Amino acid sequence: MRERQWRAQFTDALKEQGLTMNGWLLLGVVSRSKRQAERMAVVAATLGVSLPQLHAIASKLDEGRYIRIKADRRDKRSKVIVLSSRGAKALRSVESLLRLRLG
Repeated sequence: MRERQWRAQFTDALKEQGLTMNGWLLLGVVSRSKRQAERMAVVAATLGVSLPQLHAIASKLDEGRYIRIKADRRDKRSKVIVLSSRGAKALRSVESLLRLRLG
């Protein structure tokens, strides 16, 4: 029962921030890169999803201004996901809930 309650609280926290689980995971991957930016191919491989799947997730986050999708300076055919201040704030908020719950 506790696990179910925790999951419900976690899902609610994601919804309050306008995020899905996949969106939250994407923000987490990008936030942990040194530049808070990462190539789409790297993020897709890290999350174990295809580039088209990642593009769908990233496009929604870009529309919500959680990230920006930019052309890679080194390879114009590639795209880079850049974490925005709104995305960083949403990520911190959800992670704070996790820390409170997990100790």
